Amino acid sequence: MPRNRFVILSVVEINWERLYGMFTAPVIEGDCSVLCAHENRGVPPCCSIRRHVPMLFKEEFAWLMKKTRMWSPKRALFSNHHAIMFCACKGVRECDRHYRSLSCRFFPFEPYMDDRGRFLGATWMYSVEKTCPLVGSAPEKVNQAFIDQFVRVWTKLFLVYHEEYEFYRAESRKLREAFARIDRNVQVFTPSLSRAR
Repeated sequence: MPRNRFVILSVVEINWERLYGMFTAPVIEGDCSVLCAHENRGVPPCCSIRRHVPMLFKEEFAWLMKKTRMWSPKRALFSNHHAIMFCACKGVRECDRHYRSLSCRFFPFEPYMDDRGRFLGATWMYSVEKTCPLVGSAPEKVNQAFIDQFVRVWTKLFLVYHEEYEFYRAESRKLREAFARIDRNVQVFTPSLSRAR
């Protein structure tokens, strides 16, 4: 029965225009690039293709190709995930911010699940801790509207891309295990509704 349910969900189509419109809040108030761009010749590390290569959903890329000339496939790299592809943009100076990918908007956060597989909210991409000064910042510095929109968008994505759900569930488990070994807590940012309960 669950298998059939996932087959049904997998054919649901995403309205990318609407999804992008749901995720417009900045990570922090103001431009976070001022925290790090000066150390990288005026280019924020997250916008440097040499440091971070964006991963786009293939359907997302197809939609973006109809809207902007900012994106192109990164053919030198490949993903073993059937729904994902590596892409390159024209860089921060030619950024068409309305059509920044979801990958760009999510940075530097990723979904976090508990040991029962419940999607709790967002956690830092700890793998970029050395290049992004935001990672590990005080929770009050992060825009709550960003977290709310992050969770809302990923909830919709997980309904369609179940492999992504399984991937982040496994990544959350690995993160907990790694942090337990060094006696460090995983910082989790939860949406407003769950915090009000």
